Amino acid sequence: MRLKPLAILLIAAVAVTALPITNYINGKVTAASFESKSDFLKDAFKTDMLVGICNVMLTRLGISTSPKDVIIGKNNWMFLGDWYAGSVSSHRGLLTPSKSQIEEISKQRQHWKKFAKSRNSDFYVTVSPNKEDVYDEFLPDWARAGDKKNFPAIMREEHDDALIYLYDQILQAKSKYSVPIYYRTDSHWNELGAWEGYKYMASRIKLDHPDLVFLTDKDISIDESGRKPGGDLANFLFMKNLTTDGEPHVSIANDPVIGVLDIDKNATKYHGPNKRLDASLTPLIVSSSSALNDKRVLWLHDSYGQALSPYMSATFKETYRQHWGPIMQDRAKFEALIDSYKPDLIIVTSVLRSYLEITLAAKPSP
Repeated sequence: MRLKPLAILLIAAVAVTALPITNYINGKVTAASFESKSDFLKDAFKTDMLVGICNVMLTRLGISTSPKDVIIGKNNWMFLGDWYAGSVSSHRGLLTPSKSQIEEISKQRQHWKKFAKSRNSDFYVTVSPNKEDVYDEFLPDWARAGDKKNFPAIMREEHDDALIYLYDQILQAKSKYSVPIYYRTDSHWNELGAWEGYKYMASRIKLDHPDLVFLTDKDISIDESGRKPGGDLANFLFMKNLTTDGEPHVSIANDPVIGVLDIDKNATKYHGPNKRLDASLTPLIVSSSSALNDKRVLWLHDSYGQALSPYMSATFKETYRQHWGPIMQDRAKFEALIDSYKPDLIIVTSVLRSYLEITLAAKPSP
């Protein structure tokens, strides 16, 4: 009977000894940690790694310790929980925008289209499908789409010359490859998904602007063998460095050298080979040495623009880039930006779950 308490004490002693050593090996304990007792105790006894190890085992049983952030599907696929724009409930048809909301956004989209044309430009909103809408078959059975009309189905009924909804193209494209076109442990598409989205967006824009040149399948080569550490969903469960994910790579022939200017600091942020760029809350100008079109594009995007970024850089000589958040909800700021930058095209890129956040709430000035 005394063996059980002794075993518990022994495990606790091992954990107390092992945690500082493990955190030191993993770089959690640094020289700065020794500057004070409180810093040392905080860094040395972080339980992130321990929690991550536990989560590795639990996810194999389909269990998430943070289901609002992440739900675990079949074959260890991970999906965003309802904390993020009600992702799961939206997919199930339990949370959908009202008809009046959809109509109002459509109306404002057309207002901005008209405003852009009055400035010798054009305006498009490109909407990427959520991961759960593309890989529904890997969701747990309770989270799969049912008979109720969900948000993707509502969006498929939206048709106008300013909206480019990528759902059908992405759904068809996922069977073309031997690897997924969205990450298993991340909430985003990978370079293959972004490539398929780019091609459809290009085909739609080219209908209105036949003089533009876009990349085609002949301009790229694909390597499906890459791997990377776990993505944002794995990170929520402290598993980022305890799991891996596929990382297919799309190489572009005659890829340009790019320069990235931080407008607010008036300083070069990067100069070198074309690469993926994160969505920035502050404005950037990206210049491309050998782009296909000598055009200026105002491109407002969210994190789905990261994998799309190299294709945009290869296509347009100059792009003004910023996350749409600080711009799209401020009519005066958006108008002033269009008037000052004078873009040839305006493209807004958003994942579906964020689509309603792009309120486009204020009509352009008459």
